[in-house]
Amino acid sequence: GGWAWGRASENSLSGIAGEAPSTPMSHTVFKFFFASHIPATCLIDTQVLLPKTWVPPMLSNLAEWYANSASDHLMLTRPLWFKSLVSMEVACQLPFFAAATYAFHHKKNWIRLPAIVYASHAITQMVPILATVLFDSAVPDTKRALLTSVYLPYFAGAPACA
Repeated sequence: GGWAWGRASENSLSGIAGEAPSTPMSHTVFKFFFASHIPATCLIDTQVLLPKTWVPPMLSNLAEWYANSASDHLMLTRPLWFKSLVSMEVACQLPFFAAATYAFHHKKNWIRLPAIVYASHAITQMVPILATVLFDSAVPDTKRALLTSVYLPYFAGAPACA
C-alpha cells in the first residue's frame, strides 16, 4: 500500500492527466528518512572504516561523544563483522539513499523494486546489530533501551518503504 500516485506512465508516479498529483504523507516521510541517511552515513558511519587520522577532529569527536555517551559497543570496538556491514552500507545503501530521495521527491515509479531490495538488505543487516545491542553482555543493561531506540528505526523503517 501507499504507492497511490497513479499510472500516468511507467517512469512517473504522477496523477491522471489534468489532475494535480497528490503526495501521500508516507512518501514525504520516506524522502526525509533517506535524505537524512546520506550525511549520517558519510560523516559518522564511514568513520568505522577509515583510519582515525583521515577523519576531521570535529567529526571524530562527535562520533566518540555518541559512542561513549550511549555505550555503543559496536562503534567503540568496531568488530570486523560490523565493519563489513558498514562497508555494505557505504557501497550499496548510500547510492540507494540518493536515488530514493530523488525518486520519492519526483514521484518515480522505478523506485519500487529497489526499495524492496533495500528493505531486505537493511533488515538482514540489522538482525546481528540488534542481537548485539539486546543480548551482548558487553552492552550495559542501562543502555540497551537507548541503543535499541537508535538502531530499531532502521529495522522498522526499511519494510515500511517497500
